[in-house]
Amino acid sequence: MRWLKKALGLAGRKAAEDLCMKGYVAAREGRLDDAQRHYDDAVAADDTLAVAAFNAGQTALERYNRDAATLDDAARRARLEVARTWLEKAVAVDDAHAPSWRALARVRERLGDVAGAVLAWERVEQTLRADEGEAVAAVVEARAEARREKARLAPAAALALAVRRTRELLGTDVVDAAEAAAALDAVLAAREAATTSALPVPPGLATLMGCLARKAGDPRARALLDEAVAADPRDLEAVRNLATLCLGSGDLPTALRASQAAYRLDPVDAGLVCNVGVCHLALARAGDVVDEDQLARAREFITLARQLSPKDPIVLRAVAALG
Repeated sequence: MRWLKKALGLAGRKAAEDLCMKGYVAAREGRLDDAQRHYDDAVAADDTLAVAAFNAGQTALERYNRDAATLDDAARRARLEVARTWLEKAVAVDDAHAPSWRALARVRERLGDVAGAVLAWERVEQTLRADEGEAVAAVVEARAEARREKARLAPAAALALAVRRTRELLGTDVVDAAEAAAALDAVLAAREAATTSALPVPPGLATLMGCLARKAGDPRARALLDEAVAADPRDLEAVRNLATLCLGSGDLPTALRASQAAYRLDPVDAGLVCNVGVCHLALARAGDVVDEDQLARAREFITLARQLSPKDPIVLRAVAALG
């Protein structure tokens, strides 16, 4: 029915421009909600008018700033996502619109997309052109701002890319030791640079690195997992991996403590229950004489694990080892 709206003057460039003017007036008068509706309608009338999408995004940001103190985290993020959607539409329509890229850079940073923010600042710098007259100084300053922001965010962007690579490697079935070592080096260096620049570091980063290091057999695994557990004793993934690492390296007391901690965090996970039993079993056989108390504890936990998951191959191996 777009043709009908256009015939009635409700769609097309002229209708969109009129709606943008109404939005501008409403914004100047402080009626941001009305302005938002006008700009949204302007985009609906002509989705090729970049300034309409830009104004919609800018107004969404102003409404966010107005209401942020009264919103919870989810609502604030939802408002920012709305702004990002409009601004990304604006640059999709007009890739050379520097104000849209600048606003988008700010929104992406607030949403935690630091690498995306850096890319947006790069587009700001690339699209700004100095003309004759008074605009020259403004353009020079705007390009300088873009360079400053890129430099400020560079450590966080490097960290985001390094973290992404670490996750990719951790998600593979077989990890090449050299690749894992290079990824860990990059994350550690990027984390130090981000910390030095007082930029945020993703939560659980030590766990991510420690898990990759353990999977790849990197000697830094123990220190990273110890760091992760010290930072958050309830981090199940960190505790689980620390238990597995210590059991494999022969540090049985630490393996048992970590296994018990993981079991307390999730007492119905057959694998975690089994790990406690395996640690008791290893301790029972660690000396010249079998420790019957440890053996009894091993039997208790391995039997419980079998009840929880009778066909789990890891549990069945533990049952066989117990026998």
